[in-house]
Amino acid sequence: MAPSAPSAEACLGVVLAGGQSRRMGQDKALLDWQGRSLIDHARRRFADAGIAESVVSGDRPEHGGIPDQHRGEGPLAGLLAVAHAHPGRRLLVVPVDMPRLPAAWLAQLAAASPTAAALHYDGHPLPLRIDTTLDLRRQLTAWLDDPAGPRALKHLLRALDAATIAAPPAWGHELDNANTPDDWARMTR
Repeated sequence: MAPSAPSAEACLGVVLAGGQSRRMGQDKALLDWQGRSLIDHARRRFADAGIAESVVSGDRPEHGGIPDQHRGEGPLAGLLAVAHAHPGRRLLVVPVDMPRLPAAWLAQLAAASPTAAALHYDGHPLPLRIDTTLDLRRQLTAWLDDPAGPRALKHLLRALDAATIAAPPAWGHELDNANTPDDWARMTR
């Protein structure tokens, strides 16, 4: 019998919101997007995509956040913290500052057929579907415990031999994120 395709509801949604927002000059997660904070918007998008459960990566007690054990080390530290808290889960990871990402694109990524340990849209490391295997946790721990270890998501995707799928045809600014006040101004025009 062939394995069944993954489903969106099998994924745990993860909002990466543990950064310091240095380039933005203020906490990006709390910026207003269409009447709600970016962090609340991201969690709502998971629900709209059929993903019933979501968590926040970062020291955000007001959102039940999972604090990084390796503070200040970027998204890999956030992934590791969530992987330790939810071992064996399939995660669907989005950055807090990507508000134009349609819920349908999250659902498509969650339910895509490739069974690779990591899957993302071609040319974009995030959003990312990733399995919290023991190997993943060991790899991230080794890198983060080593001051000279890789910190970029692209290194992890290479190490995992991540698979890619084409973005939906409406390709435009859906995968843009806001790192600076200028980015935010362009996004909110």
